Amino acid sequence: MSQSRLKRSERRLLIVDHTKFEARSLEVVCPLDHLDDPVTDAPPPALGDAFSVAGVAVHVARAPAPR
Repeated sequence: MSQSRLKRSERRLLIVDHTKFEARSLEVVCPLDHLDDPVTDAPPPALGDAFSVAGVAVHVARAPAPR
């Protein structure tokens, strides 16, 4: 994702499974406070405080109940 696309976006979503929060990367796409709606399958334990400090609410998606 290019930073120019992020700058032009009305809404910035981050959709990622919880295992990616512990991964290290050499590239920073954007600061946490530039995200509007991060969505994951489990709360990010190591980054939970960082999202709170950035004023960003993390949305945890739940699997639907079996029918």
